[in-house]
Amino acid sequence: MKRTSTRRFVSLIGCLTVLAGIAVAAVHNVTTVPTQNDREVGRMILERAGYRGVLKSDVDHASFDAQIRFIQAVQDAVISVSPETVLIPFDRSREPKDLVAHGHGECGDRSRAIEKILNANGFRTRHLAIYSVSETGSRVASLLTPGVGSHALSEVLTARGWMAVESTSRWIGLTKDGRTITLEDLQAPSAAQLAWHDRVRDTHHRIFTQEFTYVPGLYSRHGRFYAPYTPVPDVNWPDLLAGLFA
Repeated sequence: MKRTSTRRFVSLIGCLTVLAGIAVAAVHNVTTVPTQNDREVGRMILERAGYRGVLKSDVDHASFDAQIRFIQAVQDAVISVSPETVLIPFDRSREPKDLVAHGHGECGDRSRAIEKILNANGFRTRHLAIYSVSETGSRVASLLTPGVGSHALSEVLTARGWMAVESTSRWIGLTKDGRTITLEDLQAPSAAQLAWHDRVRDTHHRIFTQEFTYVPGLYSRHGRFYAPYTPVPDVNWPDLLAGLFA
């Protein structure tokens, strides 16, 4: 009887531990679903940058060229509305409305707004956190080392596949011959020889000129970008799991 009771107790503790882990993960999941406020602010951001009337309900069914024009309009508008590359303080909301209110934002703040506006207009996106490997010599060490060089940007699904969209410059992953480029493509040894399309206005972040690693769905390792602002990392679990098992 004692052994049976012990096994039941251990099993109960195991179940409670799993349930507690799931609860913590759910509370700290960063949702990517745009709210009505995101939609309204997104429209205002575009209009403020001179893109009045650019929103189209059928944009996800438009031609590739129309998609690129819209994606670049969103990128340009978000950067224009936050001209200073300064982080929104920790433990504060950092949605599109907050980017507008502060008038500034860093890579993660801007990419969040880019993703929300694109999501609200029929596009699929994924958020990517990038870390320098050149500084540590190890991908694992880079993910675990505070202060290591980092960056954040978005990838958007177009008619020609996923494409990287910068958050601190007006660069998109579009080659001279019209191919879309992802972060995985930028990791290839041949990436330095890529020629960019005439529509690409700027260069990408310097972190991509060195060895780097990235994590889909990760918004912060410290947990202070999104409520409840605890030391648990800010993560969108569906994107993270999809990236790990792709």
